[in-house]
Amino acid sequence: MDKDAQGYIDLSDLDLTSCHFKGDVISKVSFLSSNLQHVTFECKEIGDCNFTTAIVDNVIFRCRRLHNVIFIKASGECVDFSKNILDTVDFSQSQLTQSNFREYQIRNSNFDNCYLYASHFTRAEFLSAKEISFIKSNMTAVMFDHVRISTGNFKDCITEQLELTIDYSDIFGNEDLDGYINNIIKMIDTLPDNAMIL
Repeated sequence: MDKDAQGYIDLSDLDLTSCHFKGDVISKVSFLSSNLQHVTFECKEIGDCNFTTAIVDNVIFRCRRLHNVIFIKASGECVDFSKNILDTVDFSQSQLTQSNFREYQIRNSNFDNCYLYASHFTRAEFLSAKEISFIKSNMTAVMFDHVRISTGNFKDCITEQLELTIDYSDIFGNEDLDGYINNIIKMIDTLPDNAMIL
């Protein structure tokens, strides 16, 4: 298969509708500007892949882990990332409406300037030491239901009808209890004053 200048397998600008990618590891593949509607990725890991400006309607990621993956300016609805580990994933400037981030773990990832209308982050765990950033994102009707999160930045977001409930079930086992609570307070302070449910 052809490779681009960075040595990635080049699947850019292709119509890959309804394809099924299956394997142990999918690594160093560029899907730049490709049509991935109704595609399923079924593997242990996706690493070092580029989905910049791809169309990702109804894509299902049945993977244990996505690592060092770029979704900048990707667009789609009903994308399913449930039960994945998202490690160093860049979603900035993407439009992922009504998407599913249920029961996933996220580290060192970025959601700045995203349009996430009606997406669900149910029982997600945000495990990064540094804050998870949603700066300037449209979070209308987004649901963070029973999430574990202690650091985050929602500055300049649109948060109408956003719901945020935090799971405190392990808070008393946290060695740095004061720091944990202070981080949550700082995160909540970044939320705008428009309509939301906390």
